[in-house]
Amino acid sequence: MSEPTCISSIEGCYYVVLRGLQPESLFASAQDRSKLNLIVGKGLKQFDAQLHAYCWTAHQLHFLLAIGDGSLDQFVGHVATRYSRRRRKDSRTGDHLFDTRYYFRIVEADHDFLAVVRDIHLIPVTANLLIDPEEYPWSSHRTYLGIDTNDVVTTHVGLSLFSADAECARATYHHFIAQAIARNVCGELSGESPATSRNSEFRRSFSSNLIDAPR
Repeated sequence: MSEPTCISSIEGCYYVVLRGLQPESLFASAQDRSKLNLIVGKGLKQFDAQLHAYCWTAHQLHFLLAIGDGSLDQFVGHVATRYSRRRRKDSRTGDHLFDTRYYFRIVEADHDFLAVVRDIHLIPVTANLLIDPEEYPWSSHRTYLGIDTNDVVTTHVGLSLFSADAECARATYHHFIAQAIARNVCGELSGESPATSRNSEFRRSFSSNLIDAPR
C-alpha cells in the first residue's frame, strides 16, 4: 500500500471533545444518536464548518472539525444546548447533560490530521467495546470505507491524503486502520494489557495539548 501523500491542505482544524456530566449514557436509544446527527448537521451549516471525523460514545462526543476560530465556541454551544434540550424534553429531566467546558487542540499538519481520524475511529476498539471498528455504527469510519453514506461528515479531504483515486484511497485508508489495530493486538499478545499499556498511551497522546475552554 502507498503511504499517505502530503498536500498541505489542513487549515483551521480542531480536535474537540465534549464530555457528559452524568453517569448515565448521553443516549437512551439509537434514535437519540440520530437526533444528535441532525443537530450537528444544522450546526455545520449555520457556522460554515466541516466535520471530517466523529465518534459518539456513551459519555463523550469526539469531533475533527474545520471551522473558523471565532465560531468554535458557538458550534459547541449549539450542539450541547440543542441536544440537551431535546433529551430533557424527551426524558422530562432537568439534569445538565454536558460539562460546562469542552476540550480542543489545533490540528496543524496532514500527518496529524490522519492520526486524529484514525484515533477517533479506533475509540470503540481502544475502549474495548468491540474488536472491529466497522461494527460500530456511531462513528464516521464506515463512511470512510464507503459502506455507509452520511451527509454530516466530509471524507474527501482525509481520503485525498492517501490517493487522488477514490477506490485506492479507501483501500489505503482501510490498511492504515488495520495496521493500527494489528499493533494494538500485538501489544496484547506480547503480554501487555491494552487497558494499561497501549490504551493508556493512546489516551495520553490523544488528549495531549488539549486546551480547556468554557462553552
